[in-house]
Amino acid sequence: MGMLIPLLLASAAVALLSASLGLLLIGSYASASAAHPFVLSSVCGLMIGIGVLVILPETLEGLVHEAGWHATHVLLLFLSSMFALFVLDHCCFEHTHLPPRTPAAAAPPSVEPDAAATLTDAPPAGCEPCEDPPPPPPPPPPPCEALECGCTECGESWPPPGFSRRRRAFRTTAQLLAADEARSGGEAAGKAAEARGAPRRTWRRAARLTLALRMCAWMLHAMIDGMLLSGATSVPALVFTVLPVGICAAQDVSAFTLSMARAGCTRPVLLTANALFAISFPLGAIASYLTMEKAGSHVVLLVIRCVVAGIFVYMAIFELSPPHSHNRYVNAMYSISFAAGALCAISIEAIEEMASSTGENE
Repeated sequence: MGMLIPLLLASAAVALLSASLGLLLIGSYASASAAHPFVLSSVCGLMIGIGVLVILPETLEGLVHEAGWHATHVLLLFLSSMFALFVLDHCCFEHTHLPPRTPAAAAPPSVEPDAAATLTDAPPAGCEPCEDPPPPPPPPPPPCEALECGCTECGESWPPPGFSRRRRAFRTTAQLLAADEARSGGEAAGKAAEARGAPRRTWRRAARLTLALRMCAWMLHAMIDGMLLSGATSVPALVFTVLPVGICAAQDVSAFTLSMARAGCTRPVLLTANALFAISFPLGAIASYLTMEKAGSHVVLLVIRCVVAGIFVYMAIFELSPPHSHNRYVNAMYSISFAAGALCAISIEAIEEMASSTGENE
């Protein structure tokens, strides 16, 4: 139980960071600033180094020599954890970008629109860097619809003109249903009778069920991130693990808040969802730690650490990788930052050995 107190402190710090950014997004609609691409590159190298150079070799050697596993089966388990997370994130979650603070038309008149778009390689805040550039925004709808749908669908600045900060523009479930009926045109006239009574209540229940399932999926995602903290076997390794998990949590809470707001959540529901999302990090860390502590055999611990190694590599590749750039200087700095992060991961073992040798001498 020696690592329980440091694990609680680290997971509480990540939860506090997530809750604070969530409250900032809900209260002022300010987009959380994304980390610098060079920082993302170094963190990416750190996580891949921890997963591939530190955790995976230990689990591979232990499962092959102690449990008699074949090396192919260990690597298959490693890749299966990455595949499961890819399906969860890209098939179950909505891929959304936070809107810009200012419209695209606000660029200086001396800069062409195409040239202004290429002045920076930074991705939109709240989302991992995409391989392809985002599609061009659709033509703006009428003003009434622009106020209703917000900037995510019409590309206007946030908040839209005439928007009152005292009245939050998050749509409730009933407003979503009314908007769908209004947009359906002739279909709404044919279903006017069905829209009164039991079918309408069924639609509302289905909408609430969809929100609940989306909330559960995001909580599971946060718990999996919290599991990474429990994979640290020493305080130095835990310190190196808190940094990437915190950066990932800061990016996830932006996408989570926007996704729940677009789904029609009111402000009280958003506050509750933000609290549940933040609590999921300590819950995942503690649950994983207790599972490893109560495991009857050393093989179960090695299997869990193999899955954690796959999660490290997945987060580095799909969530924390820096944006693509055609600038050779930027790519060279990416390489240096990545190598520095990998060297930090390799140094974890040296720090652990020094700490253990110091403890034995004392």
